[in-house]
Amino acid sequence: MGMAILKRVRETGDGRPAHRVVAGVVAVMVVAVVGGVLDFMGGPATPRPVVADALPSVVSATPAEPPADGPPSLEATVEGSATAATPAGLEGWQWHHTEHFRVGYRGGFADARRRGRLLERTHDQFVDVFTRAGFELKPIREPLACLVFPDRGEMIRYAREADGADVTWTAAYYSARTNRVALVQLAANPEPPGLIEPLDPQPAPDSNPEVQAQPAATTTSPLDRVAVASTTHEAAHQLAFNAGLQRRGVLYPLWVSEGLATNFELEEGHTLGPAADNPLRRRHLALAHDADALLPLAEMVTLTRVPTDDPEAVRRVYAQSWALFRFLFETHPVGLASYLQALRNGSNPRPTPAQLRRLFELHIAPLDEVDPEWHAWVTQTVSP
Repeated sequence: MGMAILKRVRETGDGRPAHRVVAGVVAVMVVAVVGGVLDFMGGPATPRPVVADALPSVVSATPAEPPADGPPSLEATVEGSATAATPAGLEGWQWHHTEHFRVGYRGGFADARRRGRLLERTHDQFVDVFTRAGFELKPIREPLACLVFPDRGEMIRYAREADGADVTWTAAYYSARTNRVALVQLAANPEPPGLIEPLDPQPAPDSNPEVQAQPAATTTSPLDRVAVASTTHEAAHQLAFNAGLQRRGVLYPLWVSEGLATNFELEEGHTLGPAADNPLRRRHLALAHDADALLPLAEMVTLTRVPTDDPEAVRRVYAQSWALFRFLFETHPVGLASYLQALRNGSNPRPTPAQLRRLFELHIAPLDEVDPEWHAWVTQTVSP
């Protein structure tokens, strides 16, 4: 996502008492903490320096050209070569090409092929969902890069070198800096018992100020949930920034970036997007609603950071982000599209809370008009 949303920083920057916040961290926690986004827009803290041999972005390098008779076959694999434009530092990787993605892998081809199918499925449903709703999208003209690491240790080392980030708390992330998704071949490398847990977010340790993390959805088995939800969630982030819904380098409110991606973290074999249900998010939304713990809408539309001292608060905020994006997509699609376009094209990439509120009210509707409609929608959504 093109914003620093969560991260541990030393102060909030607006005069309020300092919190432990995760900057730009949006992790998908399916049965584990399995996702994140690194956006090097920067929060109030200074980004860690990236090592000199940080890997260049695949998409900014010469992309692999599709054959003259059409896009590469879903089954095709290509070793690093001049045509595959293998980035420095990824020599020896194999590349599985789909129509819109390049999946780099060093483990089994079967997992890379499965990820490629999930990525393409996410792309197709992402484009269909937003195009039908009247959002303007740019076609993906260069293959988007997704790296599938054979184990978390290797992904952690890569993130440190390529992104200057500590991702020891997650098993997947999208970096807006390199424009890559990083995943782990979980099926071949089960996580230690402490990581795969019942769908509860874990606070991320101090990390790069542009890392984001989010919770996720459920499928049949824990490892499948991690593989499926992390792939589709991170692909949604990558697509949002490459199809023109978001712009890398812009500070977005949490409900935009995480709200969008949490609407694309459902089970394999099911429909993705705001029209589909997300049982985990809905359950957490219901718990917050019943406890009268929902954040006021005026606060939610300007929130770009979340304190992580309270895991329940994190769950509530992500559930509310999922719900708010879905609500606005259903009830104010034209205003939502206009709002996203204004953020993307605005002259100030780091809007203040007051500016975020003004943009919301200008393009979507005044808060005092939206608020009762929003609360009625939530009550209906969480009702049995």
